[in-house]
Amino acid sequence: MREKDLERLGFFEVLEKIKEFTHSKATQRYIDQIRPIKEEESLKRELSLVSDFMKISEQVSIYSFEDVEELIKRASIKDAFLSVEELISLLKVLKLIREVRKSLGTHVSEYVSLQSLTKSLYLFSNLESLIESSIDMRGFVKDSASEELNEIRKKIRSVEKEIMKRLESLLSQQNIFSDKFVAFKNNRYVLPVKTTEAKKIIGIVHGTSSSGFTTYIEPHSVVELNNQLITLRSEEEDEIKRILRRITAYVGEQYQRLMEAFQTLIKVDYLKALSTFAQLTGGKVISIGDKVELREARHPLLVFIKEKVVPVDILLLERRGLLLTGPNTGGKTVALKTLGLCSLLFQCAIPVPAREDSKLPVFENVFTDIGDEQSIEQNLSTFSAHVSNISEFLPMVNERSLVLLDELGA
Repeated sequence: MREKDLERLGFFEVLEKIKEFTHSKATQRYIDQIRPIKEEESLKRELSLVSDFMKISEQVSIYSFEDVEELIKRASIKDAFLSVEELISLLKVLKLIREVRKSLGTHVSEYVSLQSLTKSLYLFSNLESLIESSIDMRGFVKDSASEELNEIRKKIRSVEKEIMKRLESLLSQQNIFSDKFVAFKNNRYVLPVKTTEAKKIIGIVHGTSSSGFTTYIEPHSVVELNNQLITLRSEEEDEIKRILRRITAYVGEQYQRLMEAFQTLIKVDYLKALSTFAQLTGGKVISIGDKVELREARHPLLVFIKEKVVPVDILLLERRGLLLTGPNTGGKTVALKTLGLCSLLFQCAIPVPAREDSKLPVFENVFTDIGDEQSIEQNLSTFSAHVSNISEFLPMVNERSLVLLDELGA
């Protein structure tokens, strides 16, 4: 279908509205790709899934989740490593997948179409355990992540303790310090000495305060300890990277299953958004039919901006065409757009604000030539544009096309 026809009918505006009810940017990205389904069997399956999900939607809880698709892809690259924050985001997604699977699983026996979701909402218990045992949710790698890291951190704490002991001893002995605390400059523990008294401390100067009142000095007695600490910190960083690479490699091994499960989670979030959209618009999952039987239909976008929208019946039971006549502002264009937009939404398995016994055919194409109000000076160019548009789509029209022409006589 032509993108400009979808745009004229407000299709993309509806998608934007549905995005408001999602819980992830990944779902919004998925919605951007949605287009009408032309294959009848595929549409039947999708309609069945949406219908079944709407019946149990309130029993499925979803909270906000990160778009982890790119980091899953990156994990499959040799020697790559995911950051602590990325692994925490992934862990949250894995937990949500497990919770959603459990919620849906209790309804599969009653609503068989939900199996298409649960079968790919895989469990990742070992991966969850690995991340949880290694990463603290506050954002750092745990000591217990490896024996090496535990030993390195013990040494770091021991050296830091000795440094603090020596520096605090100096602080208590002399009155030459601008503050009674140990400072940290250039990755080294130092003392804040009054600039006027700086020569009384033997050590390395690491800078002064903005006022110039304080000079930061590393006393000679802790220089070697600070050197040891820097070496240990480097070893700690290397070991953390090794741990992250190990976890990342495990993530990469499960790339295919992770991607399938995440895409299914996105689908569930989308279905949840559709359910919310249906509740707000009075949307129903209608059936596939041979004729246009749109009963008590309302324009899906007008529902959000008008308190009361007058429903319209559009029935093409005995004929293949319908001519609408009437005064200006009589709702003719709105009726055309309602038919067009409802047809597009229906073929995306999006609930339509119409009576549940409504039916629509599966159209191969929906073509539009819907005029807008134009000034007198623009009439000629507008007429040419209409002729050009109609001549463009006319060769593509067949018995499976819906053609909407507004102000044809003008």
